[in-house]
Amino acid sequence: MERQWSGKQENCANDRRQEQYRLRILVVDDDEQVRKVLTDMLAIHGHHTTTCPDAYIALEVVKKERFDLLIIDLGMPGISGLDLAGVIHAAFPQMPIALTTGCGKELNPDEISSKGVSAVLFKPFCLKDVKSLVEELVGR
Repeated sequence: MERQWSGKQENCANDRRQEQYRLRILVVDDDEQVRKVLTDMLAIHGHHTTTCPDAYIALEVVKKERFDLLIIDLGMPGISGLDLAGVIHAAFPQMPIALTTGCGKELNPDEISSKGVSAVLFKPFCLKDVKSLVEELVGR
């Protein structure tokens, strides 16, 4: 009986360790399919995502919840992803931010850095790209 209880305790400890590695990631993209694909890819690695279809909603969500990482689409109607990154970076300077873009245009490294963007993920991306991005920015 004591041995069985010990096993349960070990399982609980394993669950807590797994929970420690689970990140809370905010995905902001006006394309519902991209939000779904990113959510699925991140879930494969055990991460929890919250999604927003635009910058205005994302600003409200960031005020209420804590995130370990933000992944923001560059080209959105209204507030651009780069401008959203700048606003969030000003309020939460330690929060890692990545931009996604399908544009082939060159991004000014100084401009994106000044907005708090640490990495750019180019579309189309694959599971390996998303995993590498998370590991690079958050170390998990």
